[in-house]
Amino acid sequence: MKEVRYIRDPVFGNIELSEVEARILETKEMQRLRRIKQLGNAYLVYPGATHNRFQHSLGTMEATKRLSRQLFGSEMEALSLVGMLHDIGHAPLSHTLDSQYEQHLGKGHEQIGLDLIFGSEIWDIVSGSSVSKREFADLFSGKERGKVVAGALGSDRVDYLLRDAYYTGVALGIIDFNRIISNARLYKNVPAIEKGGIVGAESLLIARYFMFSSVYTHHAVEIANLMASKAAGMAIDDETIDPEKLYRMSDQDLENLIMDSSGRKLQERINYRTLYKRAVYSDIEASSKISRGEIDGALSKSGLEYDDYVTTVISYKPGGDISVVAEDGKCLGDLGMLSPLINTLNKVMEDKRTLLVACDEKNIGKVKRVIGKIL
Repeated sequence: MKEVRYIRDPVFGNIELSEVEARILETKEMQRLRRIKQLGNAYLVYPGATHNRFQHSLGTMEATKRLSRQLFGSEMEALSLVGMLHDIGHAPLSHTLDSQYEQHLGKGHEQIGLDLIFGSEIWDIVSGSSVSKREFADLFSGKERGKVVAGALGSDRVDYLLRDAYYTGVALGIIDFNRIISNARLYKNVPAIEKGGIVGAESLLIARYFMFSSVYTHHAVEIANLMASKAAGMAIDDETIDPEKLYRMSDQDLENLIMDSSGRKLQERINYRTLYKRAVYSDIEASSKISRGEIDGALSKSGLEYDDYVTTVISYKPGGDISVVAEDGKCLGDLGMLSPLINTLNKVMEDKRTLLVACDEKNIGKVKRVIGKIL
């Protein structure tokens, strides 16, 4: 009798593993994800948010299987593996270093992940599941059935909302996954929702907005992650860190290297949670042309050093639209059109932009004056 392997997960319960899945989980590339926090430095604000990308990868795989059974009548092994592997290219601290990837490597964690899969023993294991490189790459990139993982109604979003809400203790991220599953349908090879499940789909997009507002773009979370990103950038610039090796590092590897670099001051403040304070935190017009380069230039002229402040413009992207279908499979329209609630929410997110500039308390007055002249 074939031995059945399970992993106990706090969100989905028992997650059953196939032999292929178990072998992939044992690779060093997947094990590295245990040492990368899902929400970067959000644990400095939400102490429970120490969960990792490994847990999220398992949850996304399980959510993919459940969606697949509903949409296709059975699990699709290649899709389940995409769910498991979709974040394997993340840098330490997850999305915190996305800008460093783009600046120094010219690609995002998705392409880096795909390169990593094809260039390691992982592909030797995956290729045994009778999927070609091109088919796998298309699924991994979110094309057609790949939207079961990466789409607006996809397993990636389902898991991160449920998991992040669980570990942060923020109930605003709770969604009715069972209702979504039971009303999910396939339309033009992409997950859609049957009319009776509109409320479940609404809950997904509303929960996403609330989690962005209260957790992902919480001002202190943003400040901590901006400080970490700037510190990493300084360590790359002084050649303490090789950006080509970021996708091999853990959070601790990164932090140790930064402590030996010109980014040390920022990392020390993160370590002891003496984060910079808000100097400017205000909504700006969507049409505003203000840029980080302009702000950096003005603050530098005022006498501040590069590591004396952090700045960003927070924007909120709508969650993508979801097709609504009738029982006969005919499309009734997009959720954003049929749901006044989601239509309003999308407009709010499209128009909302917030300028955040943070620094040491002693410099707040100076920063306010400098930014006030620009605005």
